Amino acid sequence: MLRGSSHLLRINFLSCLLAICAISQTAPPRVEELMRRADANDALAQTQLGELYMAGRGLPQDYKQALQWFQKAARHGVAEAQYNLGVLYGSGLGVPKDEAESLNWYRKAAQQNYPLAQHNLGVIYKEGRLVPQDYAQAAEWFRKAAEQGEAHAQTNLGLAYHNGEGVPQDFEQEVVWYRKAAEQGLAQAEYNLGGLL
Repeated sequence: MLRGSSHLLRINFLSCLLAICAISQTAPPRVEELMRRADANDALAQTQLGELYMAGRGLPQDYKQALQWFQKAARHGVAEAQYNLGVLYGSGLGVPKDEAESLNWYRKAAQQNYPLAQHNLGVIYKEGRLVPQDYAQAAEWFRKAAEQGEAHAQTNLGLAYHNGEGVPQDFEQEVVWYRKAAEQGLAQAEYNLGGLL
């Protein structure tokens, strides 16, 4: 049995936190220097500081502080900060849960080709949450993210080809996209691919 994407927004949030933790462990910026640059309106430093607060690396975990720094960076148009705002609003971390606001931030980041936001928009369209269910839109957002190497989007695009949702049913394309995700070690893609071969 193939598995769908109903819980991938939560998985992406956890992936985001793990990625932030990994980045922070391998190359922790000097917090004082980062704060100085963030206070001087450096949008990249604001985003990085938000990530440190979000992950609790080098600073106490504080979602409200993360939210404030992401908001500052998002005003400068930083797609990663916009995506992270989508995560915080969608999860209710540091702010009351607001899926409409989450959708707004995902859209802004996705329009700047940020693959995690594109993937999450695909999930939202597939599930019909806050928008009318639209498999074609879902497949389009999955494709945009998948072409940038986002493994969850590659898996969901493979699933769309399997079910003929938003794209013509095409088992060869299904295998292509599962394989790309499986090569990145995504267990769900490996499982789905194993069921086909």
